[in-house]
Amino acid sequence: MKFAFLTYGCKVNQYETQKIREGLEAGGAIESEEPEFYIINSCTITDKIDRDIRRDIRRIRKNTRAKIILTGCLTKRNFDSELADFVVPNEKKDDISMYPGGVKYKTREYPDIIAGFSGKNRAFVKIQDGCSNFCSYCEVPFVRGSELKSRPLNEIKDEIKALVKGGFAEIILTGINIGFYGAEDGYKFRLLDLLKEAAGTAGEARIRLSSIGPESLSCEMVDFFAENPGKMCPHFHMSMQSGCDKVLKLMRRKYTSEQYREKADYIFSKIPHAGITTDIIVGFPGETEADFEKTYSFVERINFSRIHVFSYSDRPDAAASGFEGKVDEKEKKRRMKKLAELAAEKQRKFALGNKGDVRMVLIESEEKDGYWEGYTENYIRVRVRGAGEYINKRAAVKITDVKDGVVSGELVC
Repeated sequence: MKFAFLTYGCKVNQYETQKIREGLEAGGAIESEEPEFYIINSCTITDKIDRDIRRDIRRIRKNTRAKIILTGCLTKRNFDSELADFVVPNEKKDDISMYPGGVKYKTREYPDIIAGFSGKNRAFVKIQDGCSNFCSYCEVPFVRGSELKSRPLNEIKDEIKALVKGGFAEIILTGINIGFYGAEDGYKFRLLDLLKEAAGTAGEARIRLSSIGPESLSCEMVDFFAENPGKMCPHFHMSMQSGCDKVLKLMRRKYTSEQYREKADYIFSKIPHAGITTDIIVGFPGETEADFEKTYSFVERINFSRIHVFSYSDRPDAAASGFEGKVDEKEKKRRMKKLAELAAEKQRKFALGNKGDVRMVLIESEEKDGYWEGYTENYIRVRVRGAGEYINKRAAVKITDVKDGVVSGELVC
């Protein structure tokens, strides 16, 4: 069997693609640029991504004779039957016997872990699954499940060890809602406990945390990052969604804008150079112009390093799809453009605030036009000359210039 992947959506999906890949390869299958099967690991978080998946499948149908295997979150929804030749339910995607030919896992030392991460210099480690928040805009509990499942500690540690042994210099802990780690056991073992264990397991590799809500990011956790600067990346993707309390309440988020600001202030008080990235939805049902301006003003007051701006779209199972006060598409685009421009300026100012400082950059890319690129510990993408010997290694880099959205630096000997 020759196969290829198209993976959409979150870091968890990317992790699960790697697990499928290793399982298929262990059974003798081969990843190929001329595949017999395209495995579509789908997402359905927005209407746009649904359209993208359909467009890409039509392209594959038009240009190749490959069969389509559909898995991922879209399989939990009603979808066009012509999309796929085979369907592997999302909850069974890593059961290799579900794929054509019944390819099986071979016996491995650690059958429940991955040992590599194809095409990446940083490796993702999935620590939990499920979310029971049921935010009113979100499809995730319906397509991923609301049952909370934390991965066993020993399995996570074994996976980190295997990835570090495989040469990965950064481990990113991810999940559907990592703040729920340990919830099903009454939080007897918390995310902070896991972070301490991961830090002690990762050897020379550094640890980065994926998306987390402000209500789940404890001050104790921030303190641990501050106390371990070489090991824990001072970068917090702290989901916001809106800076207006009325909209946050409609979204069923579990914090206020003031609580978000207080957590951001605490982070900066402990780690002044920390990177805080976030997501914001514009055009949520019931969001007035005044509500949007509250979000805009809120963003102006916080030193965000990067902001992902999304336009609201109805999701079939989510409560907000039935809300009144829908914002028309033209207005959503206007708000999105305005906020995206502010986001770009915030990103530029954050990078400028690091100018002259020395940061540890994990060099990831091959040389292009005389430059190599990678991310700092606080998540600034930097280009630097003469870094070929540091690929997949950390290099001390002085930030020297920020121009037209590009951050440049020079190696510090």
